[in-house]
Amino acid sequence: MTTPLEAKLADRIRAHGPLTVADYMAACLYDPAHGYYMTRDPFGAKGDFTTAPEISQTFGEILGAWVADAWLKMGGPTPFYLAELGPGRGTLMADVLRILGKVLPPCRTAARPTLVEVSPFLKAVQQTTLKDHAAQWHTELPPRFDAPVILLANEVLDALPVRQFEQVDGTYYERLVGLVDGRLGWVRATTPTPLPPTAPFVETHDAQHTLLTQVRAAISKGYALFLDYGGVGQADTLQAVRAHGFVDVFDGPGTADLTTHVNFAEVCATLGEKSHGPTDMALFLTELGLPLRAATLWKAAPQPERDAIEAATHRLLSPNAMGRHFQVVAWTSDNVPPPAGFDHANARH
Repeated sequence: MTTPLEAKLADRIRAHGPLTVADYMAACLYDPAHGYYMTRDPFGAKGDFTTAPEISQTFGEILGAWVADAWLKMGGPTPFYLAELGPGRGTLMADVLRILGKVLPPCRTAARPTLVEVSPFLKAVQQTTLKDHAAQWHTELPPRFDAPVILLANEVLDALPVRQFEQVDGTYYERLVGLVDGRLGWVRATTPTPLPPTAPFVETHDAQHTLLTQVRAAISKGYALFLDYGGVGQADTLQAVRAHGFVDVFDGPGTADLTTHVNFAEVCATLGEKSHGPTDMALFLTELGLPLRAATLWKAAPQPERDAIEAATHRLLSPNAMGRHFQVVAWTSDNVPPPAGFDHANARH
């Protein structure tokens, strides 16, 4: 069965020619009427995938401790913006604000919760989650915040559109989305693209470069933290997920999540010399004390809840789960100390 977005894209291709992979991803995820993130809540057991804040409250609590440390290192500015890109259901922000209120009330009082969200549907979900907090919403980052900033971005970079190029006989040709026997499918550009020969298959990240450049420009004083899955190499990493399983990227456009693995070498290159990491998420969370927090919760929990706490902690920290597959990178402005969570990484160099 053809989805409305598939029919719309087919008409677009007939009228204007094949789409870049970036254009296809952008349409599937962010089309105002049919885009995946614009029309549904994709998170949790009833959705298509589960993010770390939904797995365990300890994740948000540990990031809250990281925020508290960053705020103290900045000298405790009042006010400051506690910003989040792609806030999902608002779960992470709610957990961070809750723990700040418990462990460092002056920091919670100084914080201006600020969420950057393009989806009206998810914004409504976040407003319900954060109804007891004086939060504000934007559809994009402001050009320049007028106060210090601590910014969080969990699983944001993987959803930014990429372009893809295949090397054929030493020459790169762009991979495009066209019509094959009347249905969406892969085609190849007829004109080569001049790229330095680095790998058989290359993904380029213009949208990521733009966003990270905007983050640097928007923060005159502060910290930014990025957590996502990926590595440092080049390959075809485009994938589609529906109901917690992988599906073909052309199966029901607009009804599945499209992502790619983040190339953290490029992330750090764009952020520049004030970047920290990448490091395994397990090492980052462990250095900040997540195992100790999970143990405290386990001791206080009734027996039926202890298995869930153990399973969630394993999922966040195990190298066979999220612990190694997810990486963490931080960026700081020139006028603040280094962030917490990266001492183990610094010790290796």
